[in-house]
Amino acid sequence: MAVQGLKSGSVKVCVGALREIPKCVLKYPVVDFALGDENDKPGAPLTLTTTTDKSDRICGDVNLQPSGKTMVFPVMRTENMQPYVAYNGAKVKKGMTLSGIASKELFTLDKMRAFKSSIAASIKVSGVDESSVLITKV
Repeated sequence: MAVQGLKSGSVKVCVGALREIPKCVLKYPVVDFALGDENDKPGAPLTLTTTTDKSDRICGDVNLQPSGKTMVFPVMRTENMQPYVAYNGAKVKKGMTLSGIASKELFTLDKMRAFKSSIAASIKVSGVDESSVLITKV
């Protein structure tokens, strides 16, 4: 999206439902924003803290460039900003069923985090939290 009309400063940017953003939440679980470069291509993620509002939009406070026009892109990234590396260590298999979700599209990022937290809690192993849980099939 292009943000215009402000010379500089911070603006709250929100994008529509998660299903509008191409994603692989298993590999890239963090929603972020990136600014466009001189060719209007997304640059590096800004490592912003994002929120989901009541309309299921992803929002973040983006500092605008003084150029008068700023291209802002929603992006998905890893938690540590490093390239995705598949986990090859020991695995604990735990199966749970999520009820009340009519389709995959309604399995939002917030619902996925809550589900992963409940799985981590059910495993009852010290040091295992939401970030340790990998959902392999939805």
